Amino acid sequence: MNKKNNLKSLLGQIPSGYFVVITKSFDKKRVNWFMASWIQQASFNPPMVSLCLKPQRPGVDEITEKEYFTINVLDKDLSSYFEKNCNKNKIDLLEDLETIDLGDKGIVLKNAKSYMVCKAQTITMPGDHYVVICEVLDGLMLNEEKEPSVHIRDSGAHY
Repeated sequence: MNKKNNLKSLLGQIPSGYFVVITKSFDKKRVNWFMASWIQQASFNPPMVSLCLKPQRPGVDEITEKEYFTINVLDKDLSSYFEKNCNKNKIDLLEDLETIDLGDKGIVLKNAKSYMVCKAQTITMPGDHYVVICEVLDGLMLNEEKEPSVHIRDSGAHY
């Protein structure tokens, strides 16, 4: 048995969710977003989540500069929509959906299960991704009847 391949399979089996992280540029004129799956609760008090973030992701500057951003929890329909259309212009993809503008706090997908307004508190880069510990400052359950989308990977070597 090849232990390295086995390790990749084991890591891929760690369940996670599907999320859309949305940031606004410093001048609040440009909106960026990316799909994320590596988000977990990290603290009860204060409420915090961990977010793993590839350095090339759109919006990384706003997050690492500790601007507000939103994490939108996706259901199966919304995660399928983003997966199917990920090759489309990213900003146009958001424009096709109903959003709620929270001003300086960020933008929310109206059809998401829920959202959280977050701000980075601790940022490290122990490997090829930033690990960002974010305080959850606000949030709301938008569509309680929806089930959150769960993501399991075939391999822990890629998304």
